[in-house]
Amino acid sequence: MIWQYILTAISAALFFGFVALCWAKYGLKDCYSAYGPAWAKTPPFSWYLNPWCFVTGGTAAMLIPVMLETTVGSVWQFTGFLCPAILIFVALTPDYGKDKLANVMHQIGAKGAALWAVLFIIFNAPSLWWLLVLYIALAGICTLAFGKWSWCFWAEMAAYLGIYTAVFIMISK
Repeated sequence: MIWQYILTAISAALFFGFVALCWAKYGLKDCYSAYGPAWAKTPPFSWYLNPWCFVTGGTAAMLIPVMLETTVGSVWQFTGFLCPAILIFVALTPDYGKDKLANVMHQIGAKGAALWAVLFIIFNAPSLWWLLVLYIALAGICTLAFGKWSWCFWAEMAAYLGIYTAVFIMISK
């Protein structure tokens, strides 16, 4: 059980620490994915795969074994795999704004990950439904505070925070 806490804590710290670094370096963007192309334009990271790709994919990969372990015996266990696994495809598309195929893959992956995150909580931890309401309300407050153009960023942060919180609560049961 301790490995689940450690892996989830490392993933969360790495992800939210990276988001803070991105915000400090590039300012608040309209969505988390917008940091991918920003990093690609920053030397020495001017190659296709950049820190955004590695952090996005790495933090998602760290969640796969934890989310699968917390749902052992559930017929909905596959949601614990699909939610983070699909984010790895998103991480491989930092050039989604320039490449049509990457854009399609990115959009399907991002929307799919969000859908599977919600389904993961609803079906594997129905008593945690309030997390969805709480973090969506928090995202709405942040959107009002920072401007309606930032709604996607705050919705993404709410989804990440919701999954990390749900996983921590599920581990402790």
